[in-house]
Amino acid sequence: MDDTLYFKKKKHELEALISQLELRLNSQINGTLRVSSAHGYNKYYLCRREAQEGVPKQQYLGKKDLETVRQLAQQEYEKQLLAVARSLLRKATEKAEAYDDHPLQMVYESLHDARKALVTPLVVSDEDYAARWMSQKYEPGFFSKNSPEFYSEKDERVRSKSEKIIADKYYRKDIPYLYELPLNLKYENRVITIRPDFTVLNKRTRQMFFHEHFGMIDNSDYANQCLKKLELYAANGIFPGNNLLITMESSTRPLREHYLNLIIETYLQ
Repeated sequence: MDDTLYFKKKKHELEALISQLELRLNSQINGTLRVSSAHGYNKYYLCRREAQEGVPKQQYLGKKDLETVRQLAQQEYEKQLLAVARSLLRKATEKAEAYDDHPLQMVYESLHDARKALVTPLVVSDEDYAARWMSQKYEPGFFSKNSPEFYSEKDERVRSKSEKIIADKYYRKDIPYLYELPLNLKYENRVITIRPDFTVLNKRTRQMFFHEHFGMIDNSDYANQCLKKLELYAANGIFPGNNLLITMESSTRPLREHYLNLIIETYLQ
């Protein structure tokens, strides 16, 4: 991605996050949370800067106050996140070479486990994001009774030897993918559901790609079906080199792993 577009995208993301946090922090509970851990149990206290008449400087929060405990923990997390986001926005505006948005993730990661349990993170680590993305539930595609059986290293059934090569390559390189995840696309005045061979995630940028492997490109009927699928993708804003990855082979030229590696290096790492 061009540096100017990259920093423009980051500025937009940070400005949206800052606006969200400022709005959420408009209504705060007056005070901070103190967590005391002992013998496997946590005790929570609302702490105020100054004692007020009839109101102690430190107030114990019991089970009935759990929602207040969560709100206090959340607002302190969001205050820290806001400070980091504002700092990063300055760097993104200046296009600083040292720009790195990893500190946003670390605000949550650096919390004590007792506080993590109380907080809903607004920015998660790449690994957590990928894990949530991978946890999508869907019904696998249908295999006819006489279909040859190929299984990936993840022990999932795929439709060809080449798809096994692709699946195993993604698996070994720790690239999140979902095999034949249903995708709804618009066609004329209706919606049709297709199953891209692979739906793939770039963990670093969190961009999602669709990967189609066209395995019999020298078969004219098959090639025409591929062209129709490409037109359907294009009609829905999905284009090769943008959010669509394509590999091909023919009866005389099999899938080249070197080419697959180049795709992975260019788009997915």
